[in-house]
Amino acid sequence: MRKADKNKLWIIVGISLLFFLAGCVDTGVQVIPSTIDFTSQVKIVNLAAGMGTANITMKTESQKTISFSAIAFGNTSSLTTVPSGSAKLYITYTTGGPDTIQVLAQTYYKMNYFLISADGKKGSIVPTLSRYIQSAGDTTIYKKGIAQISFFNGSPDGSLTSVSAVSGSDTSAIALASSLALGEGSSSFVELNPGNYTFILTASDGNTETKTTVTANLSEKNRYTVIVYDKLGSLKSTVLTDD
Repeated sequence: MRKADKNKLWIIVGISLLFFLAGCVDTGVQVIPSTIDFTSQVKIVNLAAGMGTANITMKTESQKTISFSAIAFGNTSSLTTVPSGSAKLYITYTTGGPDTIQVLAQTYYKMNYFLISADGKKGSIVPTLSRYIQSAGDTTIYKKGIAQISFFNGSPDGSLTSVSAVSGSDTSAIALASSLALGEGSSSFVELNPGNYTFILTASDGNTETKTTVTANLSEKNRYTVIVYDKLGSLKSTVLTDD
């Protein structure tokens, strides 16, 4: 075959291949967006002893302002979707403060921001990760026939030293890896059978022990955090449910 004929053949083959590849493109595939909305979901828990109700405004890196309704001492804000990334919380209290606190919202996570105070004058935030936003149905996390519970200490002058769980006529001790000081939480979840429980929580300053109790109806495939807060002289407790 002459060289000119060979060149014509390669040109024809090349053009045919281009038309073939164009026909293979799946035009039904959704186009990847140029921007992705990275978000986090947060709750703010007011455990700042001696500072009263907290009024909180978040300002994001993009200068977006998100207002949280007034959070009374011992209460929790509603679950709020916020942009991921660095942000500042501007906080005023009915007593003490004001505070400006830097926080980080992690992408696609549900988070708790525990607002605590060591001196009743200034607050600080302890962030904890709850789970991935989309993992609610994950049976490796939320196990059938099992309720899971963890513990957090918001008391400024006492460490959480022991926990007992009362179910019906049975009382059993729940082992903590170590005593939990202000702003510390248990490192893992305790697995319990679903049902009604009364938790007896003991906090100590090294000399005086104080007990507080809280009741909870634990459901299977749910996670809970039992929280101790306020000063030893008026120690309180509450239960936070992961939604």
